[in-house]
Amino acid sequence: PSFSPDGNQVAFCWNGEKQDNYDIYVQMIGPGRPLRLTTDPARDFSPAWSPDGQQIAFFRNLGSARLAVTLIPPLGGPERRLAEVQSGAGSGPGDVTLAWHPGGRHLAVVDARALTMLSIETGEKRRLATPSPGSLHWHPTFSPDGRTLVFSSGSNLAGDLYLLTLDDTLAPKGEPAQIAAGIES
Repeated sequence: PSFSPDGNQVAFCWNGEKQDNYDIYVQMIGPGRPLRLTTDPARDFSPAWSPDGQQIAFFRNLGSARLAVTLIPPLGGPERRLAEVQSGAGSGPGDVTLAWHPGGRHLAVVDARALTMLSIETGEKRRLATPSPGSLHWHPTFSPDGRTLVFSSGSNLAGDLYLLTLDDTLAPKGEPAQIAAGIES
């Protein structure tokens, strides 16, 4: 789940009252029914609210380890497919996440096991960090100022925590630094 920037709503994936398909929903905090945003028969998951509250990014499972990074307004409306990424081997829907940069113009995602920056405006992908052989990156998270990115890296979703410092163009300043060992997802 992902809280809206004002904390009044939450976006989440749910297989609905009929438990027939995982879609993205938005719910006001408090009583009331959730608003279903997506209806595609493919599984939608890992919603993340944009910093300005105007968009929700999420993954759509395309099969064969392919995922669409998709944007939708929080009140519903037309979707915009931003890019396609390859999920990491051994990762499941709960393990594949994306993170909005605080500036709202980029997403950190994992593409083919590597940490990647994705432009919201152009869909351009830029690799930030490549895992060691047999490993994958997961769960990227930006610092509030957007100058640092923290992520996990390892195999079988147990590994180490890394910190990557970014410059003004959001390019890496050096190599990721390990800050903790033996982290489990």
